[in-house]
Amino acid sequence: MSIFRNYLVTCLLILAGCAPAEEKKSAESRPVQVKVQPAETREFRIPVRATGLLGTATEMKLSFKTGGIVKKIEVREGQSVSRGEVLAVLDLSEIQAQVSQASIGLEK
Repeated sequence: MSIFRNYLVTCLLILAGCAPAEEKKSAESRPVQVKVQPAETREFRIPVRATGLLGTATEMKLSFKTGGIVKKIEVREGQSVSRGEVLAVLDLSEIQAQVSQASIGLEK
């Protein structure tokens, strides 16, 4: 009885999916409405997201003859400077100690 019931349900499902050929053709032959727009050129910009370090072509690498602790900075970031201008002043106490040690070493 169970096999007969399964067979019957399967046949009904198969037959329910079938439709007359005339109904299928009428659905396919109906015109589809579309909107037509003239083609035009537009400027399109894609945003760029990136990471990195920015620098300028005029940036200079600084080097010093003597290292030490900076006591005072005479210029601000982004300010234009000229050759020979004092940019910063060092704390001379550490340098003076090194000079005196060198002098004592020379005397010996």
